[in-house]
Parts: sequence; C-alpha cells; structure tokens
Amino acid sequence: MIAALIARGPIGLATIIISFFAGPLITFWDNTLSRRLVSSVVEFCSHPSGRSIGHGFTGAGRYTYYLVKHSYDLTVETQEKLSHYSDEQLQLKQKQARVTLKDAKTVIQNTLIQYGLLKKEEQRREREERNGNKRE
Repeated sequence: MIAALIARGPIGLATIIISFFAGPLITFWDNTLSRRLVSSVVEFCSHPSGRSIGHGFTGAGRYTYYLVKHSYDLTVETQEKLSHYSDEQLQLKQKQARVTLKDAKTVIQNTLIQYGLLKKEEQRREREERNGNKRE
C-alpha cells in the first residue's frame, strides 16, 4: 500500500484489505493447517504403520470428495446465475475465466518442466551408480 502511495497508483478496497489482513490470515493458516500437517507427518515418520497410512488415505479421500462436491455445487450455482448476467457481466466472467485458464496452463507447463528436470536428475544418478558399481 505504501508503494502504491509513493507511485501514486490506485488504492482500492482490495489493497487496503490485503495490507491489513494478509499477515493475520497467513498466521491463521500457519497455526491451523500447517502445524497440523507437519505434526501428522512427524508422527507418521516416528511410528509408521498400515493403520496410519489407512487413516491418511481415508482423510485424503474425504478431502477429495469434498473438493469434487464443492466444485460441482459451484458449477451448478454458476449455471443458474448465467441466465441472470447482463451482457457486460457475462463478458467479464469470460475474461476472468480466460485469465484463470492461462494461469493454470502456466502452472502445468512449469510443473512439467520441473518433473522433467527431476527425472533427468534421477536418470543421471542411476547412470553414475551403475558406472560406479562397474568400476569396483
């Protein structure tokens, strides 16, 4: 917000909200989710068992179900609202969807590149290991 003031840029409601609430939201996220996740991983690593794995899969299944159900509900809600949008609102929603798709494509491309680099490193290490074993 200070940078926007210095550069005489626009300061909207979102800028103000983010300026004052980003820190507390990050702290909330860290305290409620991150610590629980880390403690679960540490607990599993100290006492790995089939039961722990089963609980993990059950939790992941529930979360996946929730995500799919929530996405479906949002899709139905969006379809119901489409008939009530003005032409301008519809064009704005299309523009927002194009931006989201573009961002998603970028994430996928970057992830594919990262995966390729990881596979190359894995293959390089396997070659080194084979060559090292042949020398002995």
